[in-house]
Formats: sequence, C-alpha cells, structure tokens
Amino acid sequence: DASTALPTAGLLAQVEVRALMARAISADSLDQIRTLWQEHARDCVTRGSHPSLMKMARACATHGDHELAIEILEELAAHHIDQKTRKHYELAATTLVALRDLYKQTELELGWGDFFAILKETTSSLKSLHEEFDRQGLSA
Repeated sequence: DASTALPTAGLLAQVEVRALMARAISADSLDQIRTLWQEHARDCVTRGSHPSLMKMARACATHGDHELAIEILEELAAHHIDQKTRKHYELAATTLVALRDLYKQTELELGWGDFFAILKETTSSLKSLHEEFDRQGLSA
C-alpha cells in the first residue's frame, strides 16, 4: 500500500519523520515501528520528538521486542547527552529511568548495572548530567 510505504532516499524532513512516527505508533504495529527504526533511526532520533520516541519504545516493549525498545531508548539518551545542555540532560535522565525499568524486565547478558556503570564512567566529566542522574535516583 503506497500510503504506508516508507521513503528510502536521503534524510527526511522533521515533519516527515514525525508523521511516520505518529502513523507507526497509532497503527500499533511492531512491524511498522521496526521498519521505520531500521530505515530511519538517525532521522527519528535527531528530527523526531522525545515523547514519540518514548511511545515507540513502549510499543516495542508491549509487543515483546525488548531489545528494540532498549536500542531506541539508548539512542535517545545518547542523543540528549550529546546535546550538552541542562534540558537535554533532564531528558536523558528521564529516558534512562525508562531504560532501567525495561532492563529489569529482560534477561539480557549486559544488564542495567553494567550499562549504567559504563555510561557513568564515559560521562564522568559532565557534572550537570550526573546531577540529573542523582535527581532521578539513577545513581543509587
């Protein structure tokens, strides 16, 4: 069906990305979300909205694809951390709370403790980020 086909060439405009994300979420289709992520992950993270990405991850987890949900949340948190602003650090910490909860539901080899220890070590120079970790109860 042409109305559900995903564009494949080049970077998508913000409005296109958000429309594709909204359609995939509203269809409640893991296949649509998975295809969108596989073909346009970078566009989704850089041009999509934080709430929509959180909804995509939640939908993946609800449908049993915890690994894809974790991948989306990890990419989203990394994007926010890379922006290096207090507001983005707040969004990263909020995303990491959801990620921690998701890790606790799975039995992946690399668990939350390992992931978060590595993240804290690699971001040790970002004091404001670590303050947000503390504020969200992530460091405990």
